[in-house]
Amino acid sequence: MRWLSIGVILYMILGIIWWGFLLHSKNKRLYDLRLAIHTDADRIEEIQKERSRQNMMIIGEGIFLGFSLLLGVYIINRSALREITTTRQQNNFLLSVSHELKSPIAAIKLAFQTLNKRKLTVKDQNDIINSGIQDVNRLNKMVQNILVSAKMDGTQLELYEVSFNFTELIQRLKDAYQSEFPELTFRLHVPEKPIWLKGDQSNIQLAINNVLDNAVKYSDHAEIEIRVYKEDENAFCRISNYGPAIQKMERELIYTKFYRGKNPMAQSKEGTGLGLYISNQIILAHRGKIELKSTDGVNEFTISIPIHE
Repeated sequence: MRWLSIGVILYMILGIIWWGFLLHSKNKRLYDLRLAIHTDADRIEEIQKERSRQNMMIIGEGIFLGFSLLLGVYIINRSALREITTTRQQNNFLLSVSHELKSPIAAIKLAFQTLNKRKLTVKDQNDIINSGIQDVNRLNKMVQNILVSAKMDGTQLELYEVSFNFTELIQRLKDAYQSEFPELTFRLHVPEKPIWLKGDQSNIQLAINNVLDNAVKYSDHAEIEIRVYKEDENAFCRISNYGPAIQKMERELIYTKFYRGKNPMAQSKEGTGLGLYISNQIILAHRGKIELKSTDGVNEFTISIPIHE
């Protein structure tokens, strides 16, 4: 397909050159004929000027046609590449979602079957129930991301704003993640006075959830640090983990829909490529922003949201 496109482009360029050559030859023959007819010096000068204008017109039209052709090919090629990339990303997304939906569903089914068919101690029952709850939470996050992503396609995210305790929200999230990942240590730093926000609490929670999921997934250290603070009428939540540095060229791409990191660790992890995209869209809808600093194996995502008191 690529070589066919190149062949068509070359054919059209050669066609334009041949068209210019024929016009130039015709113009020259006409010029020689008119010179043979007219002997008056003023008339000959006028014929020469007219020939120069026609030559300039041929050259100008050739350049314009060539430029228009190349511009059209560039636009079409860029659109085609974008469509191919989007299609590939969507296919990867469908494969990832299919796989990730199957995993928690299979785990939940196995948990119920185990509880139904075996006589277990109370401790074993509680362990299986807790594991099932974790899989349900994982499934719920995934479904939330897919639904929110579908709502964002071509429409502005609808917000239901309420006043809520931002500090308390982060505290609940930290406790939930500590319970879900007991092998990790979540260190939370909060100010003495609680920070209140006016915004869509459910969506803001989803945005922070996704950033925390990202920190847990790509951490190669047992510690995740969460810091909540207030500056210049903005509420901040900084989430830090220790893991592979994110290259500069990727720091904007990670907020793109379906994008997965190129480093081996990112490729080996399961995911849909929606989490940070959704987080960024939610925070932007609240007139905030997400900033990333990645140095010396420490990745810091800082979420800032304006306070409306």
